[in-house]
Amino acid sequence: MGEEVHNEGDDTGEQEASEVSTTKARVAKEPKSESEPVAEEEEEPDMINPSITITLGEDEPAIGVAMPITIVATDNVAITNITCIVAGKKKRAQMSTGKGTPIATSTYTFTPEEAGDYTVIATATDKAGNAIEASEVITVAEDKDTETINFNAGLE
Repeated sequence: MGEEVHNEGDDTGEQEASEVSTTKARVAKEPKSESEPVAEEEEEPDMINPSITITLGEDEPAIGVAMPITIVATDNVAITNITCIVAGKKKRAQMSTGKGTPIATSTYTFTPEEAGDYTVIATATDKAGNAIEASEVITVAEDKDTETINFNAGLE
């Protein structure tokens, strides 16, 4: 019973601990090689164009009557700009909602001064600079004059 077992040379536990700490120290002291590539996660470039929809507020616009033009742009990342040109004139570029988000909306007002066809050109640009253009034609008809019938004619 009181036998003490002593194995000479069986200090493997101490030896393993010593080797681990030496290895850790060696790793900590070794400088990183400059030629070793650094594993950085790069974002893939955004190659997808936005999409755009133009909605005209009136089916039959009239001369002198303001009509809304709504442009909705969507993108997989973010819309940064929407522009609108009507009859060759750039409308005030202002996004009413969603700048910097995947869905953005702009609303413009156009008041036709005379009959004819007016082209609306809308452009949307995303964060990566991808752009798309769409167009619609507004047709404004001549004023419909109605004949005036004078019921009092010949009743004198």
